[in-house]
Amino acid sequence: MQSVQIELEAARLDREIGARVRRARKERGLTQTQLGESLNVSFQQVQKYERGTNRISSSALILIARVLNVSPHELLGSDGAEGSDIDWELFSVDGADELLRIYRTIPSPRLRRIVVQLARELASQD
Repeated sequence: MQSVQIELEAARLDREIGARVRRARKERGLTQTQLGESLNVSFQQVQKYERGTNRISSSALILIARVLNVSPHELLGSDGAEGSDIDWELFSVDGADELLRIYRTIPSPRLRRIVVQLARELASQD
């Protein structure tokens, strides 16, 4: 029973780390192919990393961090902040990071609230 819980936790962490890699890659305007070429792996391998399907080795994580110009800690999510309530798996949903990027550019708090209300309404539709 304990080993199953450990594997489930490891799989969750792999997905979170992958989501952070995806976010950082997209923020830098790189495709999976471009990142893969920089790492000498296929875009399919990058895709598996980002989905959490394949676990990222420590050496690969360091190389990815170098290419993306971030610290490995940022990709691991161990920046010292305890109790982070960010659900990094949400960033693996297609378009989520783009929606957040666009949302950040809306200058009016009132308009941002309207966007959130609209999203809630759309999500509750059958």
